[in-house]
Amino acid sequence: MKLVALTLLAALAAACQTSGPRVQSAMSPGAPFARYHTFSFGGAEGPPVGSYLSAGSWDVQNRLRPVVSAALARKGYAEDFGKADFVVRLESGTADLLDTPVDEDVVNDATTGRLAPGLSVAIDMYDAATGARVWRGATVVATKGGRSDDRLLERIATSAFAELPRASKRGE
Repeated sequence: MKLVALTLLAALAAACQTSGPRVQSAMSPGAPFARYHTFSFGGAEGPPVGSYLSAGSWDVQNRLRPVVSAALARKGYAEDFGKADFVVRLESGTADLLDTPVDEDVVNDATTGRLAPGLSVAIDMYDAATGARVWRGATVVATKGGRSDDRLLERIATSAFAELPRASKRGE
């Protein structure tokens, strides 16, 4: 019985260590998501507020684009290179964080007191007809050596779109 309890405790501890990054998201109360079915990508306007462009910023945006496209497809939205219902803009940059030992890209409580580079990501959605921003997700996460891998980007996108409404079927 003790072995089962210890195994369960170890599994719970491991699950806590691999939780996704905390992404804050906000949706405009009047956003007409019921009529959205398609999206396209627009150009970035720069790094997220509070961060700066670095050598890896454009690389992160390029690697994030297919990840975001796949996450939106899982929600029922289709990429449309012509006339889309909403436009997605990706922003990434480097933000200075307290140097924190990182395990599986999740921050724990021990810090060294030095500044270290972190990854700042913002995903914005704009209504294609009006230009109004209808949704935003943003996060700043510690990374290993200031580098992000595709798995981290996938976890950011999954967390960001967790509360995004699914696309309705046409005609509903």
